[in-house]
Amino acid sequence: MNGLNIGLKSGMNGLNIGLKDGINGLKNTINCIKNVIDEINNSIFGINNLIYGINNAIYFIDSAINGINGIRDIALLMPQMELMESEILRC
Repeated sequence: MNGLNIGLKSGMNGLNIGLKDGINGLKNTINCIKNVIDEINNSIFGINNLIYGINNAIYFIDSAINGINGIRDIALLMPQMELMESEILRC
């Protein structure tokens, strides 16, 4: 009977240690999954920032093209403006 009690105590002790180790392993796994989710969210945030930067670059290029077109339009109108100025001065 004494040997049975020692065996049961030893088995219960081993079971408790195994359960604690299993629970700790599960907690570590959950933390690892949380970290992976955080990294995915950070990656998505980075991709969104990249897209935002690309959109800003496109807007900047579009603004530059509009500015160049405006300068071209003014240059094309210069002869007409000079003609109008000379006609005004004649009056």
